[in-house]
Amino acid sequence: MVVNDVAKLWIIDMECNSAMVKLMMVRDLRLRVARLFLICYGARVFDLLDRAAAHLGHSPSAVRTSTPYSDFSLLSLAENSETCFAKPTVSSSELGDTTMASASMTFTLIKPSTCFLPKYSSSSSSSSCSSTSPRFRVFTLRCSSQVAASERPWKVSDARLVLEDGSVWKAKSFGASGTQVGEVVFNTSLTGYQEILTDPSYAGQFVLMTNPHIGNTGVNFDDEESSECFLAGLVIRSLSIGYILLPLLIHEYSSSTSNWRCKETLCDYLAKRNIMGIYDVDTRAITRRLREDGSLIGVLSTEESKTDEELLKMSWSWDIVGIDLISGVSCKAPYEWVDKTNSEWDFNSTGGETFRIVAYDFGIKHNILRRLASYGCKITVVPSTWLASETLKMKPDGVLFSNGPGDPSAVPYAVETVKQILGKVPVFGICMGHQLLGQALGGKTFKMKFGHHGGNHPVRNLRTGHVEISAQNHNYAVDPASLPEGVEVTHVNLNDESCAGLAYPAKNIMSLQYHPEASPGPHDSDYDLPLPPVMVVRTDDTEDSNQENQQVDGDSWHDLALGNQ
Repeated sequence: MVVNDVAKLWIIDMECNSAMVKLMMVRDLRLRVARLFLICYGARVFDLLDRAAAHLGHSPSAVRTSTPYSDFSLLSLAENSETCFAKPTVSSSELGDTTMASASMTFTLIKPSTCFLPKYSSSSSSSSCSSTSPRFRVFTLRCSSQVAASERPWKVSDARLVLEDGSVWKAKSFGASGTQVGEVVFNTSLTGYQEILTDPSYAGQFVLMTNPHIGNTGVNFDDEESSECFLAGLVIRSLSIGYILLPLLIHEYSSSTSNWRCKETLCDYLAKRNIMGIYDVDTRAITRRLREDGSLIGVLSTEESKTDEELLKMSWSWDIVGIDLISGVSCKAPYEWVDKTNSEWDFNSTGGETFRIVAYDFGIKHNILRRLASYGCKITVVPSTWLASETLKMKPDGVLFSNGPGDPSAVPYAVETVKQILGKVPVFGICMGHQLLGQALGGKTFKMKFGHHGGNHPVRNLRTGHVEISAQNHNYAVDPASLPEGVEVTHVNLNDESCAGLAYPAKNIMSLQYHPEASPGPHDSDYDLPLPPVMVVRTDDTEDSNQENQQVDGDSWHDLALGNQ
């Protein structure tokens, strides 16, 4: 929100926690609920509320001196400022006559530590107003529009995004402060910003959301795709933030947040995780630049001491290509997956654990593990450096190579692990796992112009001809021309004809460049099969792991893998 010399007046009905961005010009204020708070900021509020007092038949000075304070929470916005509040203290079953005047003004509050609750005696309160008419408290407010940034309820300061092409984008910051470098990519998803924030595949990147409204639903802890945020920062157009006031208390909360599962504001969530964010920036213009010029390295900074030239040089000195980002997001030791949401989510209930799966954590998302568990899998998650020999000792029914951040060529150890597992157990790769499988099979990967990030990418299944709308998040792709004979391209992205899926039926290998678990995103690729990611038929246990995991023949397996019934 930009603070100007005008004000926005929020009228908040505390009983239903709803808000109207309206200026109420009171003629006869008889409301259904007793608690009404008028919170104001700006020099013009003085005139507006004097007019409201006049409608009540009082002069502002008379109201200020003759009526006691009621039991409301009051924000003092400036030193030596006069205070202003209007609050009815009775309830009525009928809504009296009111007149409304729209106000198009900006608004801010200061930190809760400056809040105070005026005290008064019950006797003075009862004697001050007639018992036959509603009791009102109307006070006027004068304050300067120059409120220090340190006195605002959330941490807001001027910020800059400097791109490597020399462009400088002025913005406001939220979350953490400081200076951070990363690759700027844009995401076209309309929903699921929390899942995007916690997707480890965004490590080292600034995520620019093309959806202009972010923060509306707050955050909760069930929808996290990992236990941490690994992205470098968040770039958005508009930020939903504000306050909701409760009797005797002030709670920081988004005035536009509306979700029964919300536990925290987006601002607090990022600040606690030391993630920088900026808003009030032209995300459309930046997105057009990225589409034309490709992904760019950028620097976010709230530090006034750093010049634009210094930040530009910082962007030139950093590159995401060739950096092993996987080691920073992978787990450090093996663990058995247990879903904390348990039976609260319908697809978590299964008829028992039928398959034993080893999942390599290159930055794995929780919903991949949830979906595997829903198909009857007992899942052991292992670090990215876990030896292939140790995996084969576990005699799994299948191995999953997960999604992850960055350049697949920067992790040759992972490619070697994949090579040693191929042909010995059915494998399935997603995103980074798809790229690692491509390299392990002898193919090459390349960096795309600006990658695919969002929940609306069309993909064609070449075997069936069906088109799926998919969720994608990657900056690299497999070059199909470099793949050896026997490896088949099963899916293509219809936007640019890039490879979106591979299969090698002879060795029970399948991979997808996109996310079939889609969190967030559409469920077109979540095939209604007993176990699409593994595609194995278990037989009686034997000591020979190759006999124990008796796979279906190549053609039949391929039909299953492609979603054919």
